[in-house]
Amino acid sequence: MPTDEMECLHSFLNEGGRELKNVKFFPGTSRGLTGDQMVRAACAAIKNAFARGLPDEPPVTGRAKVFFATRP
Repeated sequence: MPTDEMECLHSFLNEGGRELKNVKFFPGTSRGLTGDQMVRAACAAIKNAFARGLPDEPPVTGRAKVFFATRP
Protein backbone atom coordinates (compact mmCIF):
# COMPACT_ATOMS: atom_id res chain seq x y z
CA MET A 1 0.00 0.00 0.00
CA PRO A 2 1.59 3.33 -1.02
CA THR A 3 2.22 5.85 1.74
CA ASP A 4 2.62 9.61 1.58
CA GLU A 5 6.37 9.11 2.11
CA MET A 6 6.54 6.70 -0.82
CA GLU A 7 4.55 9.02 -3.07
CA CYS A 8 6.89 11.89 -2.12
CA LEU A 9 9.98 9.80 -2.98
CA HIS A 10 8.47 8.61 -6.26
CA SER A 11 7.56 12.18 -7.20
CA PHE A 12 11.07 13.41 -6.32
CA LEU A 13 12.77 10.67 -8.34
CA ASN A 14 10.76 11.56 -11.45
CA GLU A 15 10.70 15.36 -11.25
CA GLY A 16 12.37 17.69 -13.72
CA GLY A 17 12.29 15.23 -16.60
CA ARG A 18 14.30 12.57 -14.76
CA GLU A 19 13.35 9.02 -15.61
CA LEU A 20 13.71 6.33 -13.00
CA LYS A 21 15.51 3.36 -14.54
CA ASN A 22 16.45 1.14 -11.62
CA VAL A 23 16.82 1.79 -7.91
CA LYS A 24 17.00 -0.59 -4.97
CA PHE A 25 17.03 0.07 -1.25
CA PHE A 26 18.23 -2.39 1.37
CA PRO A 27 17.45 -2.10 5.09
CA GLY A 28 20.79 -3.47 6.25
CA THR A 29 20.78 -5.27 9.58
CA SER A 30 18.18 -3.11 11.32
CA ARG A 31 15.05 -5.22 11.71
CA GLY A 32 13.13 -2.46 13.51
CA LEU A 33 13.25 -0.15 10.50
CA THR A 34 9.83 0.85 9.20
CA GLY A 35 9.06 1.39 5.54
CA ASP A 36 8.50 5.12 6.09
CA GLN A 37 11.85 5.48 7.89
CA MET A 38 13.62 3.75 5.03
CA VAL A 39 11.88 5.91 2.42
CA ARG A 40 12.75 9.12 4.32
CA ALA A 41 16.40 8.05 4.61
CA ALA A 42 16.56 7.10 0.92
CA CYS A 43 15.01 10.40 -0.15
CA ALA A 44 17.43 12.39 2.05
CA ALA A 45 20.45 10.49 0.70
CA ILE A 46 19.40 10.97 -2.93
CA LYS A 47 18.66 14.69 -2.41
CA ASN A 48 22.08 15.07 -0.79
CA ALA A 49 23.75 13.39 -3.78
CA PHE A 50 21.92 15.67 -6.22
CA ALA A 51 22.87 18.75 -4.16
CA ARG A 52 26.57 17.79 -4.38
CA GLY A 53 26.30 17.42 -8.14
CA LEU A 54 26.26 14.13 -9.93
CA PRO A 55 29.46 12.92 -11.59
CA ASP A 56 29.36 12.73 -15.35
CA GLU A 57 31.61 9.67 -15.45
CA PRO A 58 30.72 6.02 -15.08
CA PRO A 59 32.49 4.14 -12.28
CA VAL A 60 35.64 2.24 -13.24
CA THR A 61 37.36 -0.70 -11.60
CA GLY A 62 40.93 0.19 -12.51
CA ARG A 63 41.48 -3.34 -13.78
CA ALA A 64 43.17 -3.88 -17.11
CA LYS A 65 40.85 -4.63 -20.03
CA VAL A 66 40.83 -8.20 -21.31
CA PHE A 67 39.80 -9.07 -24.84
CA PHE A 68 38.60 -12.49 -25.88
CA ALA A 69 38.94 -13.78 -29.40
CA THR A 70 35.93 -15.49 -30.92
CA ARG A 71 36.27 -18.63 -32.98
CA PRO A 72 35.35 -18.44 -36.65
